Amino acid sequence: MQKAAGKAFEILVQEEFAPMKFNFKQPPLIALLCLLGGLYLDTVFPEGPPISTFFRALGALPVGMGLWMMVRASQAFKQRGTTYKPWETPSALVTEGPMRISRNPMYLGTALLLAGIGWLLVSTSVMLSGLAFALIVQKFFIRPEEETLERLFGEEYTDYKSRVRMWL
Repeated sequence: MQKAAGKAFEILVQEEFAPMKFNFKQPPLIALLCLLGGLYLDTVFPEGPPISTFFRALGALPVGMGLWMMVRASQAFKQRGTTYKPWETPSALVTEGPMRISRNPMYLGTALLLAGIGWLLVSTSVMLSGLAFALIVQKFFIRPEEETLERLFGEEYTDYKSRVRMWL
């Protein structure tokens, strides 16, 4: 069953579906689908006992960190005059800003944002939507992007890849 679901998703992200109104090659759409899936599961499987407001409020930390990473990474791409969109070809290798600690700070930021929303909502399934997002983008976005970057930037990218981890 799991293999069939993975294969179905792989088909959805192929190029022939690019002209569709909802392009499955856009990570924000994938994040939204993961969040909606987590929210749905939260209604099907209710959570346990309530927790303190203080502990719940700690969910703002991953939300803030995720937003900060996404904004700073976007700014770094703009400063270098290159794209951050995975379906476009980059014109420069960006290694400044959050890219010093993660090769994928925008994806990491999105995963943190989703997990933080789950924490704020006290929803295990929504928190796990961040993990689901990370697994999906690693397979369908990061691997192909890294192949492209290695082809475009060669040794400069492989040196960067050896210094900086994929996630953290």
